[in-house]
Amino acid sequence: MWYLSQKWDFAKLSDRVIKFNQMSDGTEKERERRILISLTETLIYLIPLERNYLKEEDLASFFLEQRCNAEKILTAYTVSRLRYDEYISQVLRKRCFTFTMREKLKKEEQERLSEEEGRENLIDKEEMTLMEPDFEYVGRKISTEDFGSMTLREVIKCIVDSPVVESQIVLNEKEIILKSKLTEKRKRRQFLAMLLNIPTGDYSSMAEHLAAVYQTIPELFVRFFELKEEEKGDKKEGEERNKAVRNRHYRLLLRLEESYMRCEDDDEKKEIISSYEKLRSAFEKRNMQIREAQKGLSQREIAKILGISPALVSLHIRTIRELLRELSNTILFLDGERS
Repeated sequence: MWYLSQKWDFAKLSDRVIKFNQMSDGTEKERERRILISLTETLIYLIPLERNYLKEEDLASFFLEQRCNAEKILTAYTVSRLRYDEYISQVLRKRCFTFTMREKLKKEEQERLSEEEGRENLIDKEEMTLMEPDFEYVGRKISTEDFGSMTLREVIKCIVDSPVVESQIVLNEKEIILKSKLTEKRKRRQFLAMLLNIPTGDYSSMAEHLAAVYQTIPELFVRFFELKEEEKGDKKEGEERNKAVRNRHYRLLLRLEESYMRCEDDDEKKEIISSYEKLRSAFEKRNMQIREAQKGLSQREIAKILGISPALVSLHIRTIRELLRELSNTILFLDGERS
């Protein structure tokens, strides 16, 4: 504690903070507040350093995270057997522990992601050397009869590995740029992960355009979306049941509204309102469950299909969303240049 023990009189500082917290609002208190917040921020940095709560390389990050709490720490201090520095030490010890654990978990997650991405790169290189010029998958030619027996992971691998297949489909400007971005295997896999995550509408037209973007055959994407819907089987059944229940709720809500309009007794009206509110809550709950079922596959489900971690799936989806944002900005920029 040589920095603090030589330069700070904590008994006086403690009295000063208590006096500040008892002051009435005004110019003097505002001036004192600025001084004491500055001193508290300094202590937030120095105390973890001198009491070895953190490694020196972590101090800057911790300080930047915690300095915004200086005023809360200051105003929470009251008459106590603990001096102001001891009080801050108790607060910071717990926060330093939490910070250290969080940083450790973050580092482990980053290392695991790096390892998985490195493994993906290695697989990409190996696959590049093994690819045949003909349209083959796992050493055999593919016919349309094969699709029915393929798993979703096999279909994804086949789409990723596909050699160039020319298409007669006319792509729009955005699709042409996207096609140029999906030449690497990793990007192709990442985009497919995102397609599994988003809701799917009519995939019959999507399949042809996606196949043209990927320069593969449409049948692969048709099978991709079929298998995606199969993975959502239980959710789809639940969605239909919830729709039926929701519709019954809606009809009952209409009847309650009519009853309320016809009713003249105040007590009876209160009962109708109570029933209406309960039923409305149940109606909204069913709507929420329906919206949930209409989503794509969860990141955990996608991770199981692809044989990777949910964290890596999340990274894939974020990467593609960022790519699509850049794509939209590029299109807007090009439109601006033409006008």
